[in-house]
Amino acid sequence: MNKTKIIKLVIIIVFAILNNIIYFTSHFTNMDISNKENKKNIPDVEFPFKNIKDENGKNLNIMALTAPFRGDEHKRLFNEYTQKYNIPFIGISSYLNFPGKITHPFDDPYYKKHFNSHDYINSCIGWCNCLRNQESLYGNKPRIELSESDLVIHNFEPSKEKVYDFIYICLKDNDKCTHGWQSENRNWELAKKCLPIMCKEFNLKGLLVGRKNCDMDESCNNLLTIEGDDNNEGKIEYNELQKKLAQSRFLFLPNIRDASPRILAEALVVDVPVLVNRKIYGGWKYVNEHTGEFFDDENNFREMLQKLLHKIREKKYSPKNWFRTRYSPEISGKKLRDFIKSIYPQLWDCKYCTFTR
Repeated sequence: MNKTKIIKLVIIIVFAILNNIIYFTSHFTNMDISNKENKKNIPDVEFPFKNIKDENGKNLNIMALTAPFRGDEHKRLFNEYTQKYNIPFIGISSYLNFPGKITHPFDDPYYKKHFNSHDYINSCIGWCNCLRNQESLYGNKPRIELSESDLVIHNFEPSKEKVYDFIYICLKDNDKCTHGWQSENRNWELAKKCLPIMCKEFNLKGLLVGRKNCDMDESCNNLLTIEGDDNNEGKIEYNELQKKLAQSRFLFLPNIRDASPRILAEALVVDVPVLVNRKIYGGWKYVNEHTGEFFDDENNFREMLQKLLHKIREKKYSPKNWFRTRYSPEISGKKLRDFIKSIYPQLWDCKYCTFTR
């Protein structure tokens, strides 16, 4: 075989090899793209379900259960999500004392009637828990100490202008201020005993959000501003509430039946100390010498309020710095991602996970 023929043969072989490389590269690249495109679009869900999202706000292939079912439709949806989309659920202790048996006297009657008809604990592959002394509740189920409020976004900044000494949120149940779900949840009965102490004895100016048409102690008439939308449980638009929160010297939180209220974390983010009921279900982990004080009831409220005000004047608290260095979507979201990945390796790739708000 002469030299020319050898060169032609080599060219043919090289050309064939290159063609095969191009084909297989294209084939597998397209197959990878196809696999990504064929991933089922996870639907957006509503209470009591939540989507779990990646750092770009895209739904991941897992969902969260945050509260008990409110009807047969919720149970049907749970089965549809797990079967149609072939994804699991993690549970979150995010609502009252769920997943334990809820003791709130005004909670949904469907749940009370059907408490034993669904095994909430074992229908989830793992649990995010924020309640104290609940180890026996979960049995051998994987769990992590993590609250939804750990992932509060740090969008709002502290305010140098302080308009109110304190802020307290207790949304209305009705136009007559009779006892209901909100007043029970925000511990209005205890608040009614503490508000006159703050107004009359300490001459503090406060903002009460939501609780309209209530009989108030006369000492609070000129010191307590009551605001809220008459047609929306007495709520204030979210951005406006955050502004008013930042303009307050401290957050008053007499709540007990609350699984780590978001407003508690939001107060710390904007450098506002907190005065919190020691018996609160969740959020207790945020309260320490850097962030605020606990009180038990009206009997030691004066003492703890005095301590709080003294430390505020002396600038002894640093809630913003304490919270922001420990909790955030990035910090807590990575912790959540790693937990999910450890019990569900099929989780789609992400830098961190968050819950829908």
